[in-house]
Amino acid sequence: AADATGRVWAGARAAGLVEIRKPYVWNLGRAEGLPGSELRGVRATADGAVWIATPEALTRIGDDGLETHPLPGADLVSLAALGRDVWAVDRGQGLVGVREGRVLRAGATELGHDGIARVFAGRDRLWLAHHGGSVSRVDVVTTPGTVSWPSRRWATDDGLCAGRVVSLVEHRDGSTWMVTEAGHLARVRDAEVRCWSTGDAIGTGAIAVALGPDGALWLRRRGPTALARLTMDSGEPRASPVSERSCSASGHGLVVDDGGHLWFDCREGLARVSPADGASLHFDRDENLRSEAPAETAFPPLAIDAHGRVWLATALGLSIV
Repeated sequence: AADATGRVWAGARAAGLVEIRKPYVWNLGRAEGLPGSELRGVRATADGAVWIATPEALTRIGDDGLETHPLPGADLVSLAALGRDVWAVDRGQGLVGVREGRVLRAGATELGHDGIARVFAGRDRLWLAHHGGSVSRVDVVTTPGTVSWPSRRWATDDGLCAGRVVSLVEHRDGSTWMVTEAGHLARVRDAEVRCWSTGDAIGTGAIAVALGPDGALWLRRRGPTALARLTMDSGEPRASPVSERSCSASGHGLVVDDGGHLWFDCREGLARVSPADGASLHFDRDENLRSEAPAETAFPPLAIDAHGRVWLATALGLSIV
């Protein structure tokens, strides 16, 4: 039998239910209507659509086709989805977003801070990472015809780790977890900031943090035991590594699907790992992946849509599993 994501399953007397075929992979690029193949980010929104950022456009991919919002002169470098809205960093200019088909902008003056490097979506607000290493929490308040941006900022003087934030998730318990480009791990909770630059959880350096549907936190790290579940023990982070050997450490994405599988990009393509038993699937050009080379300029490079499909930004366009 085939499930909704295209996986094929069979019943085995001794082993129970066994997956006998990988999900199907298909591709989207300039030839299929995208405004370009240089991808700067991919995100799924609450309405079931998927958005991509290219340097000068934001494109919505939905059941009704593609809808592109050209942004001449822009240089988009990061993408976040908040509800049905998407927001991108326009290098040197601030933020640009799309809400109900309308393009919105917020410059450095409106945001109160300059030097925005990345944008992330929390549970109901945006977070901005700045080039100097600080982060801002931004509440997007919309009234008819206007958008306001009250915000709060944390920096190294407040205890934040040194280095620009490259990955961030907001947990349902109210804590916000971040990874910096230096491989450090930070947590903001009830205005308290903690930073860990060494230790068991971090290993040789953190790359990304992700949140599972059950509230579990997951880390992608450098080194041979790249994936680990993150827990707290007596106020300190602890890691429970997942055995995984299907991909190299190259890449910077990490997402968790509804089944609890971990997905990440790497030099050899795309990998899916089951934390329960370490079982893995690997997707490369033999499985129709458009390119095994990850999109190094895509932040983030992975998204999971409402149907459970995984969208990967590659060097030559999108691959969907």
